[in-house]
Amino acid sequence: MKNYSFMKIVVYQILLAALILSACQGRPPQPTETPTPTLTPTETPHFLATRPAATIEPGTPEPTLKLFPTFTPAALVTDVKKIDIGGRKLNLVCLGGGSKTVVFDSDLGADSQAWSTVMQMAPGEVRLCAYDRAGLGASDPTSTPRTSQQMADDLKALLSKGHVAGPFILVAHGMASFDAILYAHKYPHEVAAIILVDGSHPDQYARSSAILPTAAPDDSPALAASRSRLTGLQPAQNPEGLDFAASAGQVRAVKSLGGVPLAVVSRHPLESIPGVPPEVVASLEQDWTAMQNELAALSSASIHTIAGHAGHNIPGEEPELVAAAISNLLSMLK
Repeated sequence: MKNYSFMKIVVYQILLAALILSACQGRPPQPTETPTPTLTPTETPHFLATRPAATIEPGTPEPTLKLFPTFTPAALVTDVKKIDIGGRKLNLVCLGGGSKTVVFDSDLGADSQAWSTVMQMAPGEVRLCAYDRAGLGASDPTSTPRTSQQMADDLKALLSKGHVAGPFILVAHGMASFDAILYAHKYPHEVAAIILVDGSHPDQYARSSAILPTAAPDDSPALAASRSRLTGLQPAQNPEGLDFAASAGQVRAVKSLGGVPLAVVSRHPLESIPGVPPEVVASLEQDWTAMQNELAALSSASIHTIAGHAGHNIPGEEPELVAAAISNLLSMLK
C-alpha cells in the first residue's frame, strides 16, 4: 500500500489508531489457498453455482440467523469526504488509485467500516471506495420509508458529484445487493462487474414463509422469533426505514443484467436456527442456495462461490473470499 496517499485519519477507535496506522504501511499477505477459479464468459451460472470454494477448509457454521449483523472492524486510515448530493451530504471514504474503482455498499444498517478488512486485503492497483448511506455513519439522514432505487440513485449522485471515475466494480453485501442490481440495470455503461456477498433475494421472505411450519398457538418463543425474522421486514423494523416490499418489486422487474461479469459469494449453510426443526432448516438452506443461484443467473457470465465457514457476515469472517473475487474479476477485465 506504499502508493497510497493518506490525506486524513478517521478516528473511529482512538485506542487502536496507532496500531491501524502501522498496519496500513504494508498490505497483509495474501491467503495461501488456491485462488477461486477465474470466471470465463462461456461458463454458465447453473454449472458454476454447484461449485463450492473447495480450497477453503470448512469451519463452524454460524449457529443463528441474524437480521442485522454486528460488525467490529478496524478503523480506516484513508481519504474521507462528505459530498453534497443535493441538500444533504453522504460520507465517502476512498484509498488507493488506479484505472478501475471498486465501490463497496454495506448491508442494511451497517456503515462503511464494515469493509475495513476487505479494503486492506484488496489488490493495490485499484481505487477502493466505501460510503455511508443516508442516516448511517457520518452521512446526513433523509426521509423514510425509502426504496432501494432511491438508494441506488443516491449512490449515482455521490459518485458523480464526488468525481469518482468509473467504470465501477460494485461490491454489495446483503440487502445492498438490491442497490447494486438496480444501479447496474439503470446505468449499465458505468458498471464493469458486480460482486454480491450473500445477497438478498426479492422473494426470500415469501419463500421462507412457505417452508416454515404453519404458525400455531403452542409455538415456542424461539420458533416465533425465528419466524418473525425469516418471513418479513417492515420499514419500522429496520434502521434505514427500507420498504422491502416496494424494493423487492423494483428488483423483481430486472430480468437480466446481460453479460456483465457477476460473482456471487454466499454463506456457509446454517446447521441450526433457534426453534426451527432440523429438517426445516435444511430445506431453508437448500432454498437459500437456490436463490443465490438465481441471482447469479441475472448475468450470462457469472460464478457462485460458497463460503467455507462464514455465516452472513462474510466481509468480517472470510474477507479473503471477497478480496479474491475482486482479484479474479480484475484479471478478467484486463
